[in-house]
Amino acid sequence: MENKEILDKLKERAVQRYLEEFIWRGRSSSVREEVENALRDEKENYLRLTEELKDKVVITELGKSTVVSEIPELDFETLTIGGNEKYIRLGCIFVYHIQGSSPMELAIDRVLERVRRLDNRMTIEETDEEDDYGEPYCTMVHDNDDGEYYPQDNLNILVDKVEKGKSMVNLNKPHCAWIYFSSLGRFISIDEETFRILKGIGLVERECIGCGSKILGGKTVCPLCMHEFEECSDCGKEVRVSDGKVIGNRFVCNECASLPRCRGCGYPLRDTEGVLCERCSGIRGILEYHSGLGRRDESDGYRYRVGMEVEKEDDFWVHNTKTREVLERTGWIIERDGSLNRDIGFEMISPIYPLDVTEINARIEPISKLLGAKTTTRCGGHIHVSDTKRTPYEILLDIRGYLPLLYGLYPDRAMNEYCEAKEVDSYLERGHRQAINITDKTLEFRIFPAVKNKEQLLFRLELVEYMIKNKETDVLKVGELLLDKDSELYKILNKRISDERLKIKAQAFVDYTNYLDRDALVYTENKIERVIKVPKIKEDKEKEFEERVKQIAKNYRNDHRGYYFARKPISEGRYGYFATLVKGYKKEEA
Repeated sequence: MENKEILDKLKERAVQRYLEEFIWRGRSSSVREEVENALRDEKENYLRLTEELKDKVVITELGKSTVVSEIPELDFETLTIGGNEKYIRLGCIFVYHIQGSSPMELAIDRVLERVRRLDNRMTIEETDEEDDYGEPYCTMVHDNDDGEYYPQDNLNILVDKVEKGKSMVNLNKPHCAWIYFSSLGRFISIDEETFRILKGIGLVERECIGCGSKILGGKTVCPLCMHEFEECSDCGKEVRVSDGKVIGNRFVCNECASLPRCRGCGYPLRDTEGVLCERCSGIRGILEYHSGLGRRDESDGYRYRVGMEVEKEDDFWVHNTKTREVLERTGWIIERDGSLNRDIGFEMISPIYPLDVTEINARIEPISKLLGAKTTTRCGGHIHVSDTKRTPYEILLDIRGYLPLLYGLYPDRAMNEYCEAKEVDSYLERGHRQAINITDKTLEFRIFPAVKNKEQLLFRLELVEYMIKNKETDVLKVGELLLDKDSELYKILNKRISDERLKIKAQAFVDYTNYLDRDALVYTENKIERVIKVPKIKEDKEKEFEERVKQIAKNYRNDHRGYYFARKPISEGRYGYFATLVKGYKKEEA
């Protein structure tokens, strides 16, 4: 190129793009922070690096107003058409932008030429969509070995096959160290030259605590070892999974696990004399909505677990409740709720208890007076349950036969727009305006109205405990138990509901079953019967619902594998050659 001024600008812009696309893509990572600090504190670092790299930029004209700016040593290139950069390539990280290119064909051909060096299964596909400027829109697609092409989820493509021994940043150079990119959510292998440049501008070099390999940035475990380590949620140290344990769905190291824990927030207490940490000890009055305190897991490893939300509107207790004292003695937290009167309303939230009514009775005795505080029609008493062996979806599947019973027991709530009774498959869609709601970790019973006193709360917990521990999907069998005075279910209900009132509830149970389940039950002479055989269309719908729940539960388990330890070994990922570095890895036969 004859114009030296334009040539220098193109070279400088190529260097800037390299820095932006390589260093600053980790926007939220400590890598970016360290680089920014290094360049801010020592401007000469940036100037030195820019000048050093400018000498390595090669400019090639492809046509009128179309040039390629390359840094061969770093395997980096940008394509400029008419003064606008159309795509950027950085080793195996590939970012492209060809919308509005003129000529479009030149941009597409150049992109494909570079992409196919990495993976010949990648191609570009024009869509019927247009960009913001009304120009054709293209997307990158990938053949998954089955003859079909799938659009990439984003513009960052990390090739799953890397030549043996070559770094992921520069296919011309061997692997030297690792650097983590938060925008990609994974580590990238870099060569020695790139390692030298990044270290030279201030990035901190560390050694992997597992194998000793070099890492740039804030990470202390490389991808080859990361599946063996986990970060302690209390002290922040990376420790081997075998040297820690899960407490309340949080991984902690053995050292932190041995410490007593604050009854307010669950974090370890270095001062072993108290039961609250410094923050929780200083709280006063009714806390704000979603304070984040309390809710500690006190289930002691029990399979079935329960948590309660008890809403109240009582002026006396708002002004006379000693929140800190309640928290310290019981683990319950008292805070405001958006659905209640701000001046007199509050919500009491329990710790996570084992779903054992006898045990709960003893634990809630210190707050029995608070449980007897005044309520209004705005108040509710939500109960959350979980099972370590079943997902919330599977619990719903197993207890669906009992749901019409709950509607019959609390018909006013079942018709309330905030806890409305629905067909069971509707509950698979989460929502706060339905009788049953599936949360991230629990099945929430929103059907229960305000809690008047401790005895009433224990009754509801006993009913929930029975349902969770006694699977029943057939509403007819539930109806039979409802009228059988020798059944455990009848005895639980009869503690607070008279024989005559239970007959009325039985009719309501039948009505809700027929209305929501499209069944055909009748209640006559103390007997509930199905008057017609269940039609095949209903049986097919039931089977379809069961299969749907099983699939959702399977996906749920994959997404919530113990909430921790979800990392896969690198041998199960897409790192090609690097997978062979893992101990015990066996390459599959072609």
